[in-house]
Amino acid sequence: MAWSLYPLRLDPFLSRPIWGGAKLGQRYGKGAGSAGTIGESWEIYEGDTVQNGTLRSKTLGEVTEQFGEALLGTAAHANPPGRFPLLIKLIDATQQLSIQVHPNDQQAQQMEQEPFGKTEAWYILDADPGAKLVYGLAHPLTADQLRERSADGSVEADLAYLPVSAGDVVLVPAGTIHAIGAGIVLYEIQQTSSTTYRLYDWNRKGPDGNPRELHLQKAVQVADLTPPAQGKLAPRDLGSEEGVRRQELVRCPYFVLERAMLAGGWTYRLEGRSFLGVTCVTGDVTVSSPVGAWPDEHIGPGGSLLLPATIGVCTMRPDAGRAELLLARLS
Repeated sequence: MAWSLYPLRLDPFLSRPIWGGAKLGQRYGKGAGSAGTIGESWEIYEGDTVQNGTLRSKTLGEVTEQFGEALLGTAAHANPPGRFPLLIKLIDATQQLSIQVHPNDQQAQQMEQEPFGKTEAWYILDADPGAKLVYGLAHPLTADQLRERSADGSVEADLAYLPVSAGDVVLVPAGTIHAIGAGIVLYEIQQTSSTTYRLYDWNRKGPDGNPRELHLQKAVQVADLTPPAQGKLAPRDLGSEEGVRRQELVRCPYFVLERAMLAGGWTYRLEGRSFLGVTCVTGDVTVSSPVGAWPDEHIGPGGSLLLPATIGVCTMRPDAGRAELLLARLS
């Protein structure tokens, strides 16, 4: 049977930076369960290759170019052709990441000729006791102070630190100075952008033995120089219906992130406004078409599917007992 659009299973791009760990392989089977270290698994990314169905071997970017609004939904009407607007990652940090900041859309377009800035959000999957994030400044600084203190390392005393544990949710708007701390595994949703300006890297050296490059001028230009107004977000209960309890974790101009706790079969309707990125946190789930429009797809912990905006009704059912899903879509 041939079908045009259907749930897409993607082969995630795996990043292996010096700060990565073994948990993405051990817990979620990334890298075929390899014992090697993995820092990031890019679960839904425009460079990932489709693994299933008639679109097998095409990249998500190519599928986006081919199907456009039928894949993305009407909420992406202003999206550049062939660009998938969101990036979903799993991250395992065994070391403190660099202090960094991202531009907003306008700044990215002016400074880098890139269409998207980078607002992101984190859902903490696991955290060692005492684990913390860097989240903004502890007190206001001038641009000159931030530049000088980042260059000489004294900025460490100016940063605000946010303790986190499993289940915490943090929104990181563009312009927020931030860093993921050691001992944290998280799910990240972000605008599709690789534009990162590094302010400070804890005097760490790269694989070549030299200090890693800083981007002080650009970082200071886009950074919020005052303490952020918010840290952790409180989930908003969306109520329960047969088979599911839902919470809204994040809502911002670029994306919405929900948590769905399944105890039975749940019928979900995609009505054309946005695609849905589905990532399984715990349990095993079967995603199926009630009318047999496409073959069933199964995902376990750490697995993801991309549901196109126009596929209509689907059913998500835990294979045994209960399951927890994270659902990402455009605002």
